[in-house]
Amino acid sequence: MRHVLRVFVAPGCLGCGRALDLVERVRRARPDQPVEVIDLAHPADCVPASVIGAPTFLLGDRMLSQGNPAYLELLAELDDPDTGGTTDLGDPAVPGKVEIC
Repeated sequence: MRHVLRVFVAPGCLGCGRALDLVERVRRARPDQPVEVIDLAHPADCVPASVIGAPTFLLGDRMLSQGNPAYLELLAELDDPDTGGTTDLGDPAVPGKVEIC
């Protein structure tokens, strides 16, 4: 089972337009990859403590990137059978922090 790619965006975020473009490119290139876009202005669920800005990319519970990752690196991470999509491209999630609800 594939981990969900969660992309956190916010109003007024300078890099979030590019993040949404990356989401659409991933959806076209990897139609079986589950992807969720979460608007930090109106989050439906708790926001992990590792999300300290926008855009932020998480795969499952693992931090991929704070800011926009390179498209080919993102695809490589999604396709990596050895890690199952759990290798960091950016800073790791901060252990011991609580989620913001």
